[in-house]
Amino acid sequence: AAQINFLESIRTDLVNTNVKIVTVSPGFVKTPMTDVNTFPMPFIISADKAAKIIVKGIEKKKAEIVFPTPMAISMKLSRLVPASIWPKLFKKG
Repeated sequence: AAQINFLESIRTDLVNTNVKIVTVSPGFVKTPMTDVNTFPMPFIISADKAAKIIVKGIEKKKAEIVFPTPMAISMKLSRLVPASIWPKLFKKG
C-alpha cells in the first residue's frame, strides 16, 4: 500500500517530465518462489502471461497495471471497506 501511494504521489510530481511512472501490482505469479507456498493462491498465473500483461500495459502507456482481472477487481473493492472493519474480518477465534 505504501509503495502504491508513493508511486501515485511521485507520478503527479513528474507529470511535466519525460519520466513515466508505472505501478505494477500483480496477483500471484507461478515461480519457483511461489511453488513452495503452502497456502491458497487464487487466480495464480504463469510468469510468461504476467510478463506479456506488463509489456502490453507499458506499450499502452498505462499508469497502473493490475492483474489478473479478478484480483484487480477484488483489490479495488477492498479499498471501499472502512479501516475499522479489517481487524474484525481477520480476527481469530
